Amino acid sequence: MEGISTERERHESSAGLDEIHQSFTAGRTPLALDVLLDATGAAAGIILCSAIARRRSKRGVPA
Repeated sequence: MEGISTERERHESSAGLDEIHQSFTAGRTPLALDVLLDATGAAAGIILCSAIARRRSKRGVPA
């Protein structure tokens, strides 16, 4: 479970940094909502990958 937390935190940090970067880019607007959407997508991806890995390990399929 610790690996999942680390990946989630890493993605949220990069999403926040991306929004800061957008504040310096012409034609782009930094939005807190974008960070929330990125975090939600990352969480969904982590959950999906974890479920697939768990299912594969139960079936004896190597990762």
